[in-house]
Parts: sequence; C-alpha cells; structure tokens
Amino acid sequence: MDTHADPEQPRHDAIGIGPPIRQLFRDVIADRLPGHSPPQAAMLFGAEIAPCWDDRSFLGDFYNEILHQDTCQPATADGLVLLAALAVDERIPARHRFQTVNLLFRAATVAERHLAETWPAIPPHADLDSEARARSTVQDRTPALLTRWSAECPAVGWPSPASPSSSRRPAPCPP
Repeated sequence: MDTHADPEQPRHDAIGIGPPIRQLFRDVIADRLPGHSPPQAAMLFGAEIAPCWDDRSFLGDFYNEILHQDTCQPATADGLVLLAALAVDERIPARHRFQTVNLLFRAATVAERHLAETWPAIPPHADLDSEARARSTVQDRTPALLTRWSAECPAVGWPSPASPSSSRRPAPCPP
C-alpha cells in the first residue's frame, strides 16, 4: 500500500495573488489608473487574500465593496472609477464587462429606484450626497462606454437606443 500523498496544491499561485480574475482586474487597474487608490483597490492590491476566494466569491466581495446592498456610501463614487476602467478594457472577458456596466448603471440610479420604492417618503437609508456623486461619476464616464457600443459583443453592448433599426451585426463575444 502506497501511503505517499502529493502535497495539496495551493488554491492560488505561489506569490499569493488570489483568484485569476483578481489578477486580471489588478493588471487592468494598474495599467489604466496608475496611482489611483480608492478604498476598494485594496481588494486588488492588498496582501490579504481570503482563503475562500475563487473567481465568483472574489467578484461578489469586490462588487459589494463598491455598491453595498444597493446603497451608495461616501467611497462608492471612487469605486465606480475602477468599474469604468474595467468595463472598457478588452482584457476583461465580456461577461465581466457586462457585470461592471450593469453595476455602474445600478449605482447611477440608486436614488431614483429607492425613491420609487418608498414614494412619497424619503428612503430611510439614503445618502443623498453619495448617490449624487455616484450618478455624476457614471455620467462622466458614459461617453467612454458609448464609444465602444457599436463594436461590443451582444452580451455587453445591447442595441443602442440611438440606433434601434441598425442592421449592423453585433460583434461575436470572445470565449
């Protein structure tokens, strides 16, 4: 009977970068926003790596740091800058670009959505200043998102309202 067992392989590589999507996000942010360090960037560049992180759990934690339980906080707008950089980078897989675009627009509409749910009362947990900053941050970055619209794969660039009858075939999504 062979009792020799190979040592358990680490869940992530030896230099402790975490799951592959974390490394990819980290590379993109380092290239696109050098020196930009909102609090959420610590999840990309910090030394601490949750042992349970795989791509999915990391993404959930990272996105939650930016828009926590669908509420804007003082640092939300700074985190949205990270999402906007990820949303326009070809290195990010299409499904993740879609998630970042979706989260950008969810953050931009928090105030309106919460007000609609509680009308005529004011939403009880609203941070009106943070919500306004988040909306402004997304508005400032929307032109960069729209310049990619016609070339984006269908998973990210659904038909633009400006060209509903376009006969252009959408770009295929990369694997």
